[in-house]
Amino acid sequence: MKLIVLGSGTLVPHVRRGAPGYVVSGDGSPELLLFDSGSGTLQRAARAGLDWRAVNHIFYTHYHPDHTLDLVSFLFAANYAPPAPRTRPLTVYGPEGLENFYGHLVSAWPSIAPRRYDLDLRVLSHGAELRIKGGWRVNCMAMDHGESGGLGYRVERSGRVLALSGDTQYCENLVRLARGANLLVCECSSDEANRVEGHMTPAQLARAATESETKKVLITHVYPPLEPPELADQCGQLCGVSIEPAVDLHSYEV
Repeated sequence: MKLIVLGSGTLVPHVRRGAPGYVVSGDGSPELLLFDSGSGTLQRAARAGLDWRAVNHIFYTHYHPDHTLDLVSFLFAANYAPPAPRTRPLTVYGPEGLENFYGHLVSAWPSIAPRRYDLDLRVLSHGAELRIKGGWRVNCMAMDHGESGGLGYRVERSGRVLALSGDTQYCENLVRLARGANLLVCECSSDEANRVEGHMTPAQLARAATESETKKVLITHVYPPLEPPELADQCGQLCGVSIEPAVDLHSYEV
């Protein structure tokens, strides 16, 4: 299994870090799984050498704009990008509110409604498990992102486990989500002095990494002026787990 980071940043425009977006691929599987799609996700996918048309499953952790804006671009391109419109089915997954969210998008941009393909909106709740062609198993758990709520995803294939936290602060479900994972992609938005409700700090991340016994952590969603290496170092001093900053357009073996 391979993770390609398309965006490891936040809502704040940054020269090196785009808004959140991650692609997961597997040897011998035609499926590309996309998790979140902040602004610029499709452009960065092209820079990473990925074919956006190979994405048949899109997962959303929650519906804040920095995690969802390029869904409009994806759906518009599916209808009109040459050489031909999309005909393969597309499934979009997300927590409660997905239909309402999509309905507002289509109301604002009617041209994104599917022309020649079937779109399946799948609302997921805590504990849901999915089986996807190609040997994928995806579980989701409710995260603690304050009033916004949200889901974290656990992706398994061929004995390897990837966990993606989405936006959250420390919670027991995060520990369960990442239990024994080969790789945890986890937000760490600020240091202890600038803690924001609903988001992780180094102490919280170190606790979750230790309790879950995950093997490696990639830090994402760091707000400027802090830099991901700073927070990775802080986390590393608090636990014995391998922790490093995620880098846009890099791929990671899970």
